[in-house]
Amino acid sequence: MSSGSEQIGFSSQLSTIYLEIIKLFSQKYRKDLGITLTDAEILLTLYQSDSALSFRQLADFLIMKISSIWQLTPSLEEREFIKIKNNERDKRLASISLSKQGDSLAKDCNEAFCLLKNVIQKTLPDSEYYTYLQTGIHTNLDILRGFEVDFCIHNELSAGYSVEFIVFARAIVEKWRQCIHDSCKLNLNEFRILHSLADVTTMRAQDLSEHLLTPRSQISACKKHLVNLSLIEEVKNPFDARSLIIGITKKGRAIVNDVIPKLDEITVPTHVPSSDESVLILKAWHSRMYYNLKTYSKNT
Repeated sequence: MSSGSEQIGFSSQLSTIYLEIIKLFSQKYRKDLGITLTDAEILLTLYQSDSALSFRQLADFLIMKISSIWQLTPSLEEREFIKIKNNERDKRLASISLSKQGDSLAKDCNEAFCLLKNVIQKTLPDSEYYTYLQTGIHTNLDILRGFEVDFCIHNELSAGYSVEFIVFARAIVEKWRQCIHDSCKLNLNEFRILHSLADVTTMRAQDLSEHLLTPRSQISACKKHLVNLSLIEEVKNPFDARSLIIGITKKGRAIVNDVIPKLDEITVPTHVPSSDESVLILKAWHSRMYYNLKTYSKNT
């Protein structure tokens, strides 16, 4: 376990990595397989667990409400991807398993992990991944969840990832969103803009878009709301009178200073490899992943 001298907390870079991973997988599953990300998570969980699961087990593993699983599974059953064996006494005890067609689709979902290796993990050695990341994702997911689930997931080591990686990315982003909303009523992208501006004097909207890998249209919408709340301000660019630059206000900086410790309470415990050396390697990995995602974004 890390001694604590080296930590990984919330950052614009880390949030960008997870948001881009969610976006890439969502787009690939919808375009190539005609399913949503959560559909894929259910199919992959059943596939990698090698056993039928109850609604409660699925909800616990995916860090979702059981009512959400009840809403998601009928569509998968209608398309004959899963089989549900009902329990007459208690719906929660019904068992869910993959059909033959669902098993084939789950294998296709599993192959999508090559996207991570070819895009995000590009130029990064597998040996470090297996030592420092893959071995820790299960424990970190338990920490994020708050408890251990009562079944095991079998990682596909040939691909280098398991469904746990996608679940972790989605779940931690959801927890960040909820924390930010509860703390200051902003959305995640609005807070990411504030957080980015807190580290510099000023930035152009174009620079924010490139830094956060967020479309200019979304940056503009967030910027308008933040200006109306007096959290950021636009001033003339001293180097180009035709353009404006954006800076954070005292009120905006106060929000960042208040919310960051709360986000770190979520982030730091769920990013704790086995040693300080591992944390340093993971930080270097995050920097490379971020660079790979920026390069991929520019080329697509």
